[in-house]
Amino acid sequence: MKKGILVILPIVFCVFFFSARMADASYGFSGFFGGRITSIEAKSVKEKENSGYQCMVPGTSITINPIGSPPGTPTDYLIPYYASYRTSSTPGEGKLILGAYSGISLIICYMVNPPYTPDAVVLPTITIFGTSGGTSLLGNLPS
Repeated sequence: MKKGILVILPIVFCVFFFSARMADASYGFSGFFGGRITSIEAKSVKEKENSGYQCMVPGTSITINPIGSPPGTPTDYLIPYYASYRTSSTPGEGKLILGAYSGISLIICYMVNPPYTPDAVVLPTITIFGTSGGTSLLGNLPS
């Protein structure tokens, strides 16, 4: 009886462990982040617009300087209009931000002059976040 439990228990553990890893991998790009907002426009979007493109951003893009985040944490994010925020403060440059991201958003950009070629910027999508207090000059997020 004890030998059977010792054989079955590791198998059950492996099944749960690997099924959770597969579910996480199929969910896509996800994790937690924290840092200081350095720019209200994501660096990758700003670079694209500086090279002659106009980008359709469905919300607000930000660039952060990660603080206490795991290595490899992205620095550019999209905060969609529907993202849930847990503080009464909206994002602004210099504010601290803490949250979670899941999945990616494709931001379509078009060349302003002919031949009007499309291109895209891919940003991690923030699902829930909170920022440090104070007022913000950002007016396109609900308070």
